[in-house]
Amino acid sequence: DVDTTNPDEYQVSSTTGYQVGDLIQGQNFTNTPNNAVNLVTAIVSDTSVEVLDGQLVDEASPPADARIVSIGHQATSGDLDVVTTGTWPVIFSNGTLDFTTLGLIPGEWVYVGGDGAGEEFANEENNGFKRVRSATATELTIDKSSSAMVAETGTGLTVNLYVGRVLKNELGSLIKRRTYNLERTLGAPDSDLPAEIQAEYLEGAVPSEMKIIVPTEDKMTIDLSFIAADSSTIDGPTDLKDGTRPSLVKTDAFNTSSDFTEIKLAEVIEGNEAPDSYFSFMQSIDITVNNNVSPVKAVGVLGAFEVSVGNFEVGGSITAYFSDVGAMGAVRDNTDTSLHMISVKSNAGIALDLPLMALGDGRPNVEQNEVITLPLD
Repeated sequence: DVDTTNPDEYQVSSTTGYQVGDLIQGQNFTNTPNNAVNLVTAIVSDTSVEVLDGQLVDEASPPADARIVSIGHQATSGDLDVVTTGTWPVIFSNGTLDFTTLGLIPGEWVYVGGDGAGEEFANEENNGFKRVRSATATELTIDKSSSAMVAETGTGLTVNLYVGRVLKNELGSLIKRRTYNLERTLGAPDSDLPAEIQAEYLEGAVPSEMKIIVPTEDKMTIDLSFIAADSSTIDGPTDLKDGTRPSLVKTDAFNTSSDFTEIKLAEVIEGNEAPDSYFSFMQSIDITVNNNVSPVKAVGVLGAFEVSVGNFEVGGSITAYFSDVGAMGAVRDNTDTSLHMISVKSNAGIALDLPLMALGDGRPNVEQNEVITLPLD
C-alpha cells in the first residue's frame, strides 16, 4: 500500500535489501506519482519504506503487480571522491556508503550522476556510464568509461549512483537450463464458436539463439529463437493449457538514429578505461548469442526425446565507416578488442558489452562515388 498520513511511505511486508539513501522507483501503481523515482529517508523494518513528504499519493489497493525497485543510491554529502593514482580509476567512499551493499558484480555497468544540484561530480569526465571492474566496501574500481576519469574530491556533493539489472553468461553450476511450453493461439474453428480457441504448443523448448540487430535509421530489434522437442495442438472445445502468460509491456522502441549515446570498438589496454575507438561512425551492427541447441532424435520417437546444448558462442558483424588502418591492423595482429554500445530513452537505458573478442575480415569496401566502409566479423 501507499500511505501519506505521516510520512509518505510504501507499506511493504519485507524491507530486506533496502537502506536509507537508496533511490527507488515504483512500478505498476495506479497513481502516476507513486511510479516516480524517490530517495529513501527512513525504513521501519518489515513495515515501510519512507520517502520525502509530498511525493506520493494514497493508494490502499494497488494492482497485484505493483512493486518498488531499488535503482541506485545517493551518497551523503562529500562521501564520494575519484582517485586516479592506481592502475585503474576508483570511486572512493569515505565510509558512509558500502559499495558491497549495492550488489555490484564485475562487468556490471553503472551510471554516475543525477539531475539535481550537487548530484554529480563537478568534472564531466567522472559522470555517465562506467563499467565496474571490482567492488569493495570503500572502492569501486572502473575499467570502462566514456572519457578518461580525473581526480576529484567530492566536497559538498551528494552524488547519485544508478544501478541496473544484469544479464550475463554464467559458468558451471550457475548455468540454469530451463524448458518452456510456447503457445500460439490459432483462433476459433467457426465464427459461431468464438470462445472455442484452438492453439499449438511447442513443448520442451530451449532458448537457442538471440540476434541483436542495429541497422541504420531504424529501430533496434532482438530476435529470440527456440528449439523444441515436440509439439501438440488443442482443439476449440478443450481448454488451453494451464500456465503463466506474462503480459507484454508496451513501451517505445529504441531508435538507432537518436537513442544511442555511445558505440565504441576499441583495443583492450591495461590501465586505460577510455581508449580511442577504431571508428567514429558505424553503419550497422549485428550480434548473435548462440547456445547451439539441436534436437536429439531416436527410432520409435516422434519429434525428439531431448535437446542437446552445445558450445556457448557470441559473434557478429559490424560495418563501419573507414577512417584509418587501425582496425585492419587489429585483425592482422589478433589484438584483444572490446565492443560496447549504450542506448538511452526516457530515463531508461540498455548497455550491451562484449568485453573481450578478436576481429576478422577487415577488407575495405571501396566503390566509385561511395564512402569507404570496413566490414568486420
